[in-house]
Amino acid sequence: MTSPLTPAPLLPQILLPEDANTQLPPAIASAATPTQQLTELPRPLLHARRLLSHSRKLRVLVLSSDTGGGHKASAAALRAALQHLHPGQVHIDVVDFWVELASGPFRRFPAQYTFLAKRPALWKFTYEFARFPPFRAVTECYFNTLAHKNVRSAFIKYQPDLVISVHPLVNTLSLHVLNRIANETYIPRPPFVTVVTDLGGAHPTWFHRGADMVYVPTPDVARLAHRVGVPDSQVKTVGLPVRQQFWTGERSKSQLREKLGMLPDAPAVLLIGGGDGVGALRSIATTLAHQLPRKLGTPHLQLIVICGKNEQLRDSLASETWQCHMIPLGYVNNMSEWMAASDIMCTKAGPGTIAEALIRGLPMIITAFLPGQEEANVRYVEQQRVGVFAKKPRKIAAVAAQWLSQPHQLFEMSQRAIQCGRPDASIQIANDIVRVAKDKIMENITEMERRRQVTAASVALRRYLPDMPVLTHDSKESHLLLRVRFLLKVVTGSMIAQRAFGQGLTPPSSPVERPLIEDTPSGEEQ
Repeated sequence: MTSPLTPAPLLPQILLPEDANTQLPPAIASAATPTQQLTELPRPLLHARRLLSHSRKLRVLVLSSDTGGGHKASAAALRAALQHLHPGQVHIDVVDFWVELASGPFRRFPAQYTFLAKRPALWKFTYEFARFPPFRAVTECYFNTLAHKNVRSAFIKYQPDLVISVHPLVNTLSLHVLNRIANETYIPRPPFVTVVTDLGGAHPTWFHRGADMVYVPTPDVARLAHRVGVPDSQVKTVGLPVRQQFWTGERSKSQLREKLGMLPDAPAVLLIGGGDGVGALRSIATTLAHQLPRKLGTPHLQLIVICGKNEQLRDSLASETWQCHMIPLGYVNNMSEWMAASDIMCTKAGPGTIAEALIRGLPMIITAFLPGQEEANVRYVEQQRVGVFAKKPRKIAAVAAQWLSQPHQLFEMSQRAIQCGRPDASIQIANDIVRVAKDKIMENITEMERRRQVTAASVALRRYLPDMPVLTHDSKESHLLLRVRFLLKVVTGSMIAQRAFGQGLTPPSSPVERPLIEDTPSGEEQ
């Protein structure tokens, strides 16, 4: 039977040592020579031979979902980092797990997220419901019952060499399906890694002990992973993956303001509502535009409002007259420049936005958060002393005015933010993912060689013990090796005994009857 996860030439050069044949098991290395026909090899060796082909790109499957901008942004950052490190050697598919893979009733997941995000109490109930282990088990069973078949078909379609998860609700189901396929086809599953995109805390569904590596942004999240049973050796604290525009430094603030059409020397407050425009953006923008000029005693300031997909709000703000310089924008793809050109940022507690603001040294006022999921992000910002939480528009305006009137305090907050920023996180994660994938695939090759040797030994033993069933890799390794060693001793002993009988010798322990010796008189010849 052909394995559904046996791609034609599988492993590219980036995951192999320079001299692959000298570092592989002998049978695998010999299988890599072109003189052997693929059809002559046992299936595990056939798979290993294909693994050694350099004729195509590494297939990477990134599992995400359009439930907020953070997951998509992290997936895009990892794609850019992998392509930057290995140009032309990787093929990356970023898929919406629930819409494209699970399908069926799960197609409405993104719409359901938007619905819940606008109703914090309902969101809190849903979040806490999934934290309770019995309810979480029931939920995962429900997912598996309705989506297993579609997810399995999708994995067989994409045939990934490496799977990366950037969403908490896809880990358990994905690993279950991949392990099921591996058990049925006798081909080890591809490497599976998880990149946690929550900053200060994380939901238990992020962590699965079956993942080959879990990348977390902060030590607090690493402790959570350890608490739910993930070994420390499978957890790495590397920061949050950010978009490519944040990997390097920006130009000076004056140059950026000139490029973006901003006032060159006026204080700038950046107001962000997230990619979906979630939050009381209009109320906050109106209050800041009216109160900041009065509190600072001058209208010489500017307010940049990023409305995201909320085009109606952008058009409404653009049509009105304001006391200060108002710059309403829709969805922007140069957020790094706007952050670097501003002095203060007001935003909801999205982890990606916070991580990017830290890199640009931008003090922040957190104006909203999703209960449960983003509460820990607020604590993180306050603990690092790079921002505060203020929900009411008047409070937000008071804090912004205080910071702008105290440049020294604002500068110190900016420096602390820069120290917390991790602009190299995307590259570090991508680089380590390739290392983990290489180690796992080479381990898979070695395991397939071990299975082949065990099966070959079992077939050889049947020559001497015809009734013995052929041993396969299904048994546990310790039990299997014990049986093999015992049977080898039995066969070796039997062969020695056979050879002895053939030479007319009688083993001391043989029960063969000996001839009796009659008594004879002393001195006579016997």
